[in-house]
Amino acid sequence: MPHLPIIHTPPAAGAVGNILVTDEAGFAVYANEGIAQKTGFSVAEIIDSKPGKLWGGRMPRSFYDRMWHTLRDRQSTFVGTVTNRAKTGREYEELLAVVPLENAGGSPRKYLALRPSNLAESERFLVEWRETFSSLRVSAKTVLPWLQHWFPAETGVISGQTGAFSDWVDRHWVAAIRERFQRRIDDRTLIEKAQHDPARFQELYEKYFDTVRSYFMRHLPGNHDQVSDLTQDTFIRAFERLEGYETRNAAYGTYLLRIAHSLLLNSFRRQPMVELSPDQPDPSAALPLVVETDWIWETPELSTRERVVLSAYYREGYSVREISERLGHSENATKLLLSRARKKLRPLLGSS
Repeated sequence: MPHLPIIHTPPAAGAVGNILVTDEAGFAVYANEGIAQKTGFSVAEIIDSKPGKLWGGRMPRSFYDRMWHTLRDRQSTFVGTVTNRAKTGREYEELLAVVPLENAGGSPRKYLALRPSNLAESERFLVEWRETFSSLRVSAKTVLPWLQHWFPAETGVISGQTGAFSDWVDRHWVAAIRERFQRRIDDRTLIEKAQHDPARFQELYEKYFDTVRSYFMRHLPGNHDQVSDLTQDTFIRAFERLEGYETRNAAYGTYLLRIAHSLLLNSFRRQPMVELSPDQPDPSAALPLVVETDWIWETPELSTRERVVLSAYYREGYSVREISERLGHSENATKLLLSRARKKLRPLLGSS
């Protein structure tokens, strides 16, 4: 059957549609930034979770029974309007268009949910979508040109692509997510082994010892005895909590740094005041930044972005470069945010 000509208006500049891929069990294996912006859940929170547990599950049971019967039993596309709930608690209605995908080799099925950025063109989108995904084993050559019109930022180079579209999804989308969160995946394996055999916790200790020690060295330069004690205390506390630990949206190293931060704050509370020296001092940081109590991280004097950057730098131990990569802006922008936050805090600290 010949394809309809693509005549719709291209998405507006900066507009991002929603793309979600789940495995056969319904766990997310790929999510783009568009769906993260829409739901309020980060890509890290979405991956390895069930959408129904995060933002879905608000429709009658009969709706989901009909959806899965259509997708799994009839092996057909499904379209519906659903009520979802963003991370903020706000409920909203949106289009749900899901197609089952099967690899050329007949490997386990995946489910692809797409939503265009321009909802005014939903009708046109659905007409083309139904035609494009007329088969479970639709080819990459068929899908990618169409997909590039609706989701130009998600496809990259499409010339010369062959084979099943589902295989392309595995190679380009799912593999990229797997690489991005490989540390978390590897950690899950180590954690499960340690939970069955506590002696295997040594592997986690060796993997993250330098990370934890470097965090304390950054904030307690030259105080080697205290650094050693706090490093050991961090792993002891983590080991004590190992049985109940559940892998969620972060690598185990991030979890350890949260414990380390808590221990560091406790050590500060046992002292009158402790200076935290930045890695790269700048002229705006002439006065030392001191930490006394937790209120400093939540003070309304700081903007949300300033609190995030300040906390990531001083509480979680991330470097300027790492913070910049996480937030998607330049290192100079991160330094500027840190500088502004320190300027706002100095009068408060001086009067506390």
